[in-house]
Amino acid sequence: MKNNIRIFAVLAAIMMLAISGVAIVSISEVADATTDETTMNVYIYKEVDGNWTWTVQSVEGYNAIKAIMNTLDYSASSSTIDTTYQTSYVYEGQTYYDINSSYGTITKFMGLANDNETGKKWNSMVLTKTAAETNYSWKVTDKSLGWYKPYEDYATLMPAYATANVALYYGTAFTTDVITSLTTFVGTNAKDLTGISKVQGSAYEYKFYLKKTSAGNPVFDTTTVTLPNYTTTTLDNIKLMAGITIIGYGSDAVTALIDAVGSGNVSFTETTSPVPGYQTYGWMDTMFGLGTDYNQSTNVYTYWQSFTSHTGLGDNVNVSAALGTGAYSSLPGAPLVDGSIAFLFQPYTA
Repeated sequence: MKNNIRIFAVLAAIMMLAISGVAIVSISEVADATTDETTMNVYIYKEVDGNWTWTVQSVEGYNAIKAIMNTLDYSASSSTIDTTYQTSYVYEGQTYYDINSSYGTITKFMGLANDNETGKKWNSMVLTKTAAETNYSWKVTDKSLGWYKPYEDYATLMPAYATANVALYYGTAFTTDVITSLTTFVGTNAKDLTGISKVQGSAYEYKFYLKKTSAGNPVFDTTTVTLPNYTTTTLDNIKLMAGITIIGYGSDAVTALIDAVGSGNVSFTETTSPVPGYQTYGWMDTMFGLGTDYNQSTNVYTYWQSFTSHTGLGDNVNVSAALGTGAYSSLPGAPLVDGSIAFLFQPYTA
């Protein structure tokens, strides 16, 4: 537990990419997800039979970069892609972990490398929309491709980064002619976002162990939770203090926790950045009305501490979650797979 505060404090310094997102063409025909199939459409502008044209492949992928790496055009020998999801460093003799904000950055693909002299590079666009928009539109990416994901539940929290359609173009920038040709090529055949399967034993199923070990008055909005045996129970303060394991469904631990306890019972920091970490995607503000509390007289913080292993989930050892909740997912194709997290509301012990 001694790592928690320092870990999240250092995560606040994560550097973000600085590419501007630009709305280009509106497409109203793209509907929200109704499918359970985790696939994305990858559009690549390339030479085919002597002519430069758009091509499309529908491939599996937890996020845009994994989808691109599943295309027939990808090979490790002719590509350079940042696939590092988390990095470690040593501070005062202890090892800490950060999220790599450049996860999914392409510097070489299909043998074509970014060239500083000519200005040519791999440019990417995604078909997405912001919370303020009604229609989908093609936008230049403003984060590396690892942070764009094709899930419907992700879209409710991070609409600008939820997409099932990504386009790659090698050049100085997307030109008007190339963008027009892309929209013409795609037409109304864009891929829908992926719906979340909530059937018993689904790959989206996530386990949470919750326990309040310290004083504090929880506030319950929605109190019905699902147990691992798929029965339901009413969650109250007595059960919360005793400790309880529940399940939820989601494309990552954030969306699954919201599903498990109800959106009125948990709140996360509002953010426009999809990169998990301190004060970014997946940073919990409160759960059941209980947030970070600081006792000035005792110099003690009390907050929801997270663990990827805990005796409450049947593990023999307690392991603090090194990263924010948004970094984890139960899906096999995720960059960091972990199907259970324990949250304990308790004092921080240095």
